[in-house]
Amino acid sequence: MRFLITLSASALLLSATAQAQFWNTAQDTATQSVLKGFSKKGNTLTRAGTTITLDTVAGRVVGVLADAPLVDSDGVARAILASWGGSEKGLPQLKKLLDNPQFRTGARQGFLDTTSEEGTHILAAKVSGQGAAARWQVYSALNILPESTFPSTRNVTGNAAARPACTS
Repeated sequence: MRFLITLSASALLLSATAQAQFWNTAQDTATQSVLKGFSKKGNTLTRAGTTITLDTVAGRVVGVLADAPLVDSDGVARAILASWGGSEKGLPQLKKLLDNPQFRTGARQGFLDTTSEEGTHILAAKVSGQGAAARWQVYSALNILPESTFPSTRNVTGNAAARPACTS
């Protein structure tokens, strides 16, 4: 858990001066400098064995999914930074955390955490597989609540012929 908090805090600190990239178009997100070197086809970016998928709603990015070999912490870190609008300046610190053996051991159990006090962003990560087949699956997203979370409302109409409550 300590490493989860460290990842969340690190990612937020790295992106504190940048605007979050969520709600940008997939094209805008894909052209960030932190994603240079990735090939783009539709909402999917690839580089070697790493795939980054931009999750969109109404043409806007609401999530970023990274699927990468365990040895490619660079690709995973770039996906996280791209989702939060971070720059390459934060890449070494985030890669160092992702490469930490204790963090990787914890990630084998998987985790899901809100990464902002308001709960507006979430980060989920899991390491699966063994040896050369070990892979990261990391998803950074807006915390979009289902409509059923909110109380239902009724539109009420009045009598069009009613007299106004106040008259001048």
